[in-house]
Amino acid sequence: MRRCLESKSLPNVTVLDGMAESIPLPDASVEVVFVAQAFHWFATVPALREIARVLKPAGWLALVWNVEDYSQTCGYAVGTGWEARLRELNWRVAGEDGVVRYKDYLWQRVSEEEGEVKRGLFGGLQEWKEEWRVWIGAEELWSRIETLSHFANLEPEEGVKAVKGEFDEIMKGVRGQERDGEGRVEVSGIVHAAWARKL
Repeated sequence: MRRCLESKSLPNVTVLDGMAESIPLPDASVEVVFVAQAFHWFATVPALREIARVLKPAGWLALVWNVEDYSQTCGYAVGTGWEARLRELNWRVAGEDGVVRYKDYLWQRVSEEEGEVKRGLFGGLQEWKEEWRVWIGAEELWSRIETLSHFANLEPEEGVKAVKGEFDEIMKGVRGQERDGEGRVEVSGIVHAAWARKL
């Protein structure tokens, strides 16, 4: 992603080499730290301390995820049977790889369980969710699914071929009323935003 951003050569955008626990910026130098699709990977006390360090007084930590229903927790109510089957496939492929994901919700707990609110770094986490739906063809949907890390790390030949076969079977089982006039399926999801103010 970083190489892609650098390749765009956007005006007034500087790409820096850093990590959440070591941000190459001066103390109290930014008004907002915005994290999209990634905070669950580094939702740790050291990262929160470093984010607080670079934020100006009363600065904001802003988080956002765009999450399809097939990437939600198993207890999340999905709208269709095929999305539930796709979610089962998704989490079976993910298995027990030890990778922390959005759906684990560990990112929500770090500020409370680790006491960062009590230590005076951030105020309480505020949240907002908005549901969305989009019509998409099966191959385009597969292309999106392939970008998930646990799918991208499958063995190129047999692993991908087997999982793609299961995906195709799920798509074949989609009922007529769940498709539009072009044969596309309706994929559901949410935008989940969360934010906290530096104290």
